[in-house]
Amino acid sequence: MNHAPFTACLAALDIDATLDFFESLGYGVTRDSISEHENVHMISENGRMLFMVQPVAEANAFMPRLPARDTSASAMFYLYVEDMIAKLDHVGDKIDIIAKYEDDHCRVCYFPDPNGYVFAFVEMTGDAS
Repeated sequence: MNHAPFTACLAALDIDATLDFFESLGYGVTRDSISEHENVHMISENGRMLFMVQPVAEANAFMPRLPARDTSASAMFYLYVEDMIAKLDHVGDKIDIIAKYEDDHCRVCYFPDPNGYVFAFVEMTGDAS
């Protein structure tokens, strides 16, 4: 399995709903834990790990400095796509679009996951691709 030089492990309120959500968007999910000792699942695309998810109770037990009650991130997580229109045609009915942005370099469509994290599909355009 290939992985990026940087990834995140997000605390999930409902691991099954989270895996179902990202699978419905066309991403690969591991239903079995990728860890021998923790309940950690991977979200991937084309054999490349994008990020991991772990039940919030386990994440808080493992890393006690995580916020125990609130999983909302103060960051946004970007998922790059080749064709925004095609992606939204395929999964637009599965997401709640909360904001859009477009300039000469990119198109961005923001949406929350079931845990309240803000994700975005990004299509690079023009000179930035």
